[in-house]
Amino acid sequence: MGFFISKFSITILFFSYIFSIHSLANDDYAYPYKSPYVATLTAALMKADDQDPTIPRNFLETIIKPERNSIPLMEERGALLYNLSPQPVAAPLIFILSGLGGHSSAGYSAFLTDMFYKQGFHVLTISSPFFWNFALSASSSGLPGLTFDDAADVYKAMQLCLEDARARYNVKTKKIGFIGVSLGALEGAYISVLDQKNSTFSIDKYLLINPPVELEYGIQKLVDMRNLAIELGLERAEKVKDRVIGFGMQALKEDIKNPQYFMNLDSRLPLSDKEAKFVIGAAMQDFLGDTIFVSQQIKDLGILKTPATKSQMYKRLREAKKFSLLDYLNLFLLPTLGNKDKDGMPSKNPPATNFINIAQVIKEDKRVFLMHNEDDFLINPSHIELLKETFGPERSQFFPRGGHVGNLWYPENKKIVLEHFQLFLEN
Repeated sequence: MGFFISKFSITILFFSYIFSIHSLANDDYAYPYKSPYVATLTAALMKADDQDPTIPRNFLETIIKPERNSIPLMEERGALLYNLSPQPVAAPLIFILSGLGGHSSAGYSAFLTDMFYKQGFHVLTISSPFFWNFALSASSSGLPGLTFDDAADVYKAMQLCLEDARARYNVKTKKIGFIGVSLGALEGAYISVLDQKNSTFSIDKYLLINPPVELEYGIQKLVDMRNLAIELGLERAEKVKDRVIGFGMQALKEDIKNPQYFMNLDSRLPLSDKEAKFVIGAAMQDFLGDTIFVSQQIKDLGILKTPATKSQMYKRLREAKKFSLLDYLNLFLLPTLGNKDKDGMPSKNPPATNFINIAQVIKEDKRVFLMHNEDDFLINPSHIELLKETFGPERSQFFPRGGHVGNLWYPENKKIVLEHFQLFLEN
């Protein structure tokens, strides 16, 4: 289910155990893509195995905040959407939290669901706090972006979704695990801090995959990548976008079990690095207009000038889609916090947003593990060093290539992800 799904939103769906070694040497890792941007594009090929009828796929909803079901222009859309693949017997449960703006049933969330269900796990997936439906139905403020607050909202949603799943399908759980991907991994780190203090809902193990370290750094990189449309020329950028959409729609019809499914993307969809960067930057922000629209229906800050009326609804949405992630941060989110810098301007470093704020707590939490790629363009070398120092060699594994979440499909990475939770099946 989706809200106003634009043509390019299809691109998002397309492009949407203890480790003993700290980092693999280049010649020990046979991942095929050397460009981090091509690698990242392969992440968009991850999807559910549509040919497998044995995997139950329940698209469910539950009310978190009843008052949100009557928001003007969003009436009767205020229930939180989530996805459940339950085993018929008692089993360990894996929660999966999507990355920036991601839907619970799309891309790597669906891919991971199939992986873990086939191994005997219940799987429950939740959308990103930046996805319009989560912002509407479960975000306390309606303005996602403060990681601690978003994590608290997700943590509450996880508990209520599990209660709903138990009531509907008699889901009986053993151990509980959590996988967060991309921004969902940063939020997962904050959830682990909250979970330490909670005695009624304890998560036994966390796996964080490709988390950003500084939110503003990652946002600036994505904005810069989308702005490459100016260098490419708007006409060329649109043609690239259309070519990627056409390729993606065709690729999503193919059988994911085909051994060549993820291979040779660089020759099947030839793009320059600049074109690939633009596609990634644009696709990873395409969700934002819907989220801004929803946020301004919850509490109108007066930034959108189009009236919030039914007759002007789509024009207002088009206006909301003009803003970048950096615009959202500076114009919508930060001014509402009341934090000022020395010049009286909204602070660009709000508290409880980045990984560094909780690094020391994570360092002591043996439940939390990390997988990351050293060529991920949303982090820099100082971020990598912070992560290595925080997690140590026993609780982390770094790969020399893979871009941003671009090697999660790779057999070696899949094996490590599954082995991480293998003991859950043996207890």
